[in-house]
Parts: sequence; structure tokens; C-alpha cells
Amino acid sequence: MEEHKLLSLEAFDTELKPYLIELSSSALGGSVQSCSDDFFASKDNLIKPAPSVSRKGQFGPNGALYDGWESRRHNPTFDWVIIILASPQSQLQYLDIDTSHFSGNEAPASSVFALLDSNPTGKTQLSPNDSRWKETLPVVELKPSSRHVFELGSAARQGIYSAVMVRMIPDGGMARFRAYGHPLPPSPLSAWPPPETKPINLLSPLSSARIVACSDANFSPPGNLLLPGRGVDMSDGWETRRSQVDRGKYGHGGELEGKERKEWVVARLAGTGVVRYAEIDTAFHPGNYPMVHGGIKRFRIFGHPLAPNPNLSPTDVSTIPALPLTVEAFRPYGQVIQGFSLATSAPKGIHVNTANQGTASKFHRLGKVRETYPKGLLKMGGLYIACTRAESKMDVTEGRSIPVMMLERHAHTSQAFIPMGKDTVPGKEPLRSGGAYLVVVALNGKNDRPDLSTLRAFLATSAQGVSYDQGVWHHNVLTLDAPLDYALIEAQQIGEPGHILDVEKVLPDNPMAFVQVPPHNAFGSQTQSIAQTKFEPPILAQLTNLLPSIPQQLNDLSLPSLIVPIPISPAAFAPFGQLILAYPDADSRPASIDAQPSPDGKTVKYARLADILHTYPQGSGAVTGIAVFRSTPKVGLIRGEVFDVRFMERHPYTTQAFIPMGKAEWQGMGEEALAPGGEVLVIVAEGGLDDRPDPGKLKAFIMPSSIGLSYAPDHPVLVLDATLDLACVETQISTGIPEPDERDCELLEWSEQPLGKLAVPARSMRQKL
Repeated sequence: MEEHKLLSLEAFDTELKPYLIELSSSALGGSVQSCSDDFFASKDNLIKPAPSVSRKGQFGPNGALYDGWESRRHNPTFDWVIIILASPQSQLQYLDIDTSHFSGNEAPASSVFALLDSNPTGKTQLSPNDSRWKETLPVVELKPSSRHVFELGSAARQGIYSAVMVRMIPDGGMARFRAYGHPLPPSPLSAWPPPETKPINLLSPLSSARIVACSDANFSPPGNLLLPGRGVDMSDGWETRRSQVDRGKYGHGGELEGKERKEWVVARLAGTGVVRYAEIDTAFHPGNYPMVHGGIKRFRIFGHPLAPNPNLSPTDVSTIPALPLTVEAFRPYGQVIQGFSLATSAPKGIHVNTANQGTASKFHRLGKVRETYPKGLLKMGGLYIACTRAESKMDVTEGRSIPVMMLERHAHTSQAFIPMGKDTVPGKEPLRSGGAYLVVVALNGKNDRPDLSTLRAFLATSAQGVSYDQGVWHHNVLTLDAPLDYALIEAQQIGEPGHILDVEKVLPDNPMAFVQVPPHNAFGSQTQSIAQTKFEPPILAQLTNLLPSIPQQLNDLSLPSLIVPIPISPAAFAPFGQLILAYPDADSRPASIDAQPSPDGKTVKYARLADILHTYPQGSGAVTGIAVFRSTPKVGLIRGEVFDVRFMERHPYTTQAFIPMGKAEWQGMGEEALAPGGEVLVIVAEGGLDDRPDPGKLKAFIMPSSIGLSYAPDHPVLVLDATLDLACVETQISTGIPEPDERDCELLEWSEQPLGKLAVPARSMRQKL
């Protein structure tokens, strides 16, 4: 039978390695279970994905440091290490034994054994004396500070294995050990899977998928595309060289001169199957994302392995997966409204600038606000903001298949839903933490009905809002896991129930499709009530049962400009604007609020809480939209201390609404959740005779994240304790890039003597005295 052979490193690295699966790598889930001795250097270094580095001249308690595995001297036989492969059933083809940086203390020789464990959970402790070990590589000599790549013999390549044992004969050091091969692919299904069957990643290397070829791998190899996780930095994705016009292979005399610029990779799936959806991840590639060329972090194709069968046909009703809500995927249907950790993470074309004296990043015009009703039909007025309280529709802890039994559209208005925060004012119970929602959308077809080939479902966190474009078919928002309050932005309807210009519904007798929702524990929600947030206030003096306390140094209330904030309420804030919140308690709900319960009683809409108005001159170019301020705590705004009010602003031509958003994440699928906590300090003033804020009429309110507001008077918005995303509904001419328009905002500053002094509450409203 064919014996093992030593390969050329250049041939292996260029022709074979990029298209093989490193089954022993810790990056794929390989692990070192045990060893005979690792006195000088840890056994776990053996399977690190990165090459070994030199630590020459560095010493620790046991001696010289090495990036590898090194045993003590004077072993009479051999040392051994047992490595659990990433796949429980694998075929081995090549072994790479590396002694880099070990010279004089390298292992002089080595041999490798492998076995198949019938119960390969990784928890069973394997013994080096187990009779199931089979020799895959006989004793071979090793050179100092060198890589040795062996192709296994035919007998070894035919075996199925779950673990390997590497021997160092008699002792010494190895830098890295890499076992290359292919896992066994999953067994294909013989029939079309039922709707509840969870799709798998058909491009997983642990299912034997692999890279076949690529156009370029100048900076990093395409095999990284198939790795699990999202990586750690730019280095562990696939990145090509730049291929600009008149440069490189596309330049004059290049092999691709005059051809379309593109880079490509070919991958082999785990087997035949049906594809449900693809996932492309560009994490850690902010300035070199793939636009003709660049970098991609991960690429996955989800579906079901299916045996070829010419008579096989899908079921009459399709099942679509609930995908993570992203700007790009949702673009055909509307916009996603959310904050971003970096300006470079914002959607392409979105203007981002610094706002509020450097304490916020403003993401402009993320969502559209439009209405095109025929003139005179809107009996109740134009665009407005409402609030909807929605109970959880169903338990999806273990995942669930949900039938799509209705779709609706609004031909003459956009419609936005923005989940709100959950902290509330004293005396009110906050909503249960958690919460997500399902968004189901479809484009209009040629028959003026939903085109089910465009039906998509998205799973949104409470940190994400959506705005449906006019005419887009959509299901009612399905709240999952826990109740949520949503700010709702739309045009006021005609006032005639069921009028087709307001809403048109499709209600079939049978499901149009099924949506497969993943288990809700995929959400790494970090949402926490402010009541649970710990603060360390200074020594305090109690003022009233409404305020937790004011600073000790403010006991002298003779200061004429001292402002004491109070909890915000509709009545107290009425002279300055309108509040946006749910009113579940009918006794406290103002009589003017129109409460509209849904037929199932799980949703209540509180209509027209705040109007969206502007008086910009016609032709000014002003646009109404939804922005997001990622607002950080104001510098100098410290609980228990005095804050000088030195800035006020007003918007002469527009109302401006701020809606605190929820805090959550779908772990590994997008932006990380903001830290829990955060209240908003609202400072407002009535105008004086000089058309400037009247210091004697300066007022301040503390607003929790469950309440939004809309106002037009002079104001700043300041954030306490923790970063918040504030959705902002406004009309403006400019986004500030390249230049602001002075008509959008008038900013006043008091640099010498502050307009007023504020007693910042030392405790959150939700904290007990």
C-alpha cells in the first residue's frame, strides 16, 4: 500500500493548504485533552491557529519561554499529547509537525496515532494505552526549527477518526501540530423537510464544506470565510489586494485588462441540498469592505442536505427563516432605525456628525416619514406620533414555526415602529425585561397583491426600529418574549374604519407561508431596569418624596437661579410640548387620549400623542425624517452636584421629538447592546420679551426611557448615567454635511454667567431612598 511521504512546503502552502480543513485547530473547536508532561511550555499552544512566534531571551519560573509544547528532559521512552478533533468523524490526509524556534531542544522524532471514539463528546477521558489507537504516521525524524508536512499513506487516509495522539520521541519541544483532512458530511434527507426543521450551515467546514479556488488571497486566505464565530480582527477573514482601474492585474498589460473588476471564491458545499438563505459578515472590515475588492469576514449558506431526486418537489406552502434585521437586507422594504457603535458602521450614504457639544453622534435621516394622501382627505390632520403597548404574542423559547395569515399595506403613508425603553416614573411598574419582535414583509406583485416570492421575515431587537415604505405589504408586528412599547409614526387616517386608502388587508383562509423563528435565547439581551442599577451617590439631603435627594451644598435655597428637576408628567410638561407614552391606567390617562385596543386585546394604540409639524418655506428643501442620536452622559453632569446651564437651542420651523430606544442585541448578529441604565434630563424655557429664554421661567424634568417627548421651545437634552439611543423625528434642510443651515437650529451660549444652575438629582427615580 502507498506509504507516507514528506512534501515540499512551497507546494503544500500554495497548492493544497488553502483548500484543506485544519481539523485540529482551536479555531474550529479542536482541543487538547491531556499530555504526559508540559513542564516548560503548555500543550495548548500546539493547536493555536496563528504561527508560532519567537520568545528568545524571555524567561519564566520554569526556564526559557516558548510558543509551543515542551516537556522536561530525561524521558526514557516518549512524551505524548491527545488532541480531540473539531469534527467527531473525520478523514485525515496531511499532518504538519512544526518545530519552529525549537533548536537544540526540539523533539528529535515523532509518530502519530488516531482513533474513533463511539461517543465523541470530548468529556470522555482518553488513555494513551487505549487499544483503539491506530498508527497513522510511523516514526519520522524532525529537524530543529523546521516545518515537516507529511501526506499520510493510503491505509491511514481511509480511516475515520475523532482524536489523534502525537508522540515526541523521547522528549523536547514542538511549536505547532496541524492535522488536515475532511469531516464526514451530514446524511442527506430523502424527502422535503417539514417546516419546523432547522436549517444547517451547508458551508461549515465541520460538515466537509471547503474552499475550491479563489481569484486572490493577497492579505488573508479564503478558508477563513468558513470558520465559526465572527473572528477577532481584520486578519482572520478573506482579503484581496486592491484591484483598481489601471492597477495590478486590471492595469495596462495585466491579465485582466479591460475586464470587469471583481474578485471571487469557489466553495464546495457539504453535499447536495436546498438553500434557504445566505449570511455575509464583514465584521472588522470598516474601510475595506467588499466593493469589487476588499475583505469579507465570514460567509455561510443555510439550508437542508437533500439527496438528489428528480421526482422531489417542495411543499405547496414555503417556510422562510426569520433573519437578523440589517439595513441592507431590509432596504427593499424600508429602513432600519438604530444607533451604531462607530460612524463607519452606519449605512453607506448616511451622514454622521457630532452633536450636542460633542456628547452625541447623530445618524441623519435613517428613516423616511412620508404621506401622499389626496388633499382634503386627512380629516384628523397629518403626520403624528402615537404609542402602542403590545403584549408578547407567543413563547419562542425553543423556537417556533409561525403561519403567515395576513398582510396589509398603507398606500399613502410610511409607517414606523420604534421600541422604547422600559424604565418608568416612581409609582409605576416597569414592563418585564426582554422583548423582541418579528417583522414580515413582501413587495407588491404584478397582480396588485403580495408577491410571495419576495416574502421575508426579520427578527428585530428592542434596540432596532423599522419604517415601512408606502405600499409595502407587511404583517402586524408580532411581539415576542416580553411586552414592548412602540412609538408609532404615521399619517392620521381618514377616519372611516376600513377605508382602503388607510389600510388594505389580505386575509387568506390558509397560510401564505410559515416563518421559522429561532430560539429566543439567541438574544444576548443586556437590558436591565434602572431600578437594578447601582450608583454611589455622595452624602445627600432629602428634599421631597419626589426627588431622591439634592446635593448637600445646595441646602441654601436662596440661590435665585437654582432649578430642581421634577419627574416629567403630561400636565407639567404641557406648556412646553407633548409626551409620548403608553397609558395602561385609564384613571391617569388624559381624556383627550384616544385608546384603540386590538381585537385580541393584546395591543393598545394611544393615537396622536404628538403632531409632526413644520413651517419651512416652500422650496426650502426641508425633509422630514427619523434620525438617531447615540447620546453619552454630558461632561460635568454629575449626580449630586450642580450643573451650569450654558447652552439652549430652538428649532424655529419644526417640532422635534426624542424617543429613548430599547437596549438589546442578538448575540453575534449585529451591534452589541448598550450598557443598562440611563435617564434623560430635559431643560426647557419660555421665551422672554427679548425673544430669548427667560431665566425666570427655566424648568427641568427627569424623563425615564419609557417616555418620549416632542417640543419646539428652547431646550437641550442631556443624558444621565449611561449611553442612550434617542430616535429623533424632525424636519430639517441640512444634515450638517458639508455645511449646516442656520434655519434648522438656533444655538445660544452663555460663556460667562450661566443661564441657570441645576440641582442634579443624586439618585435615579427608580432607586429607593
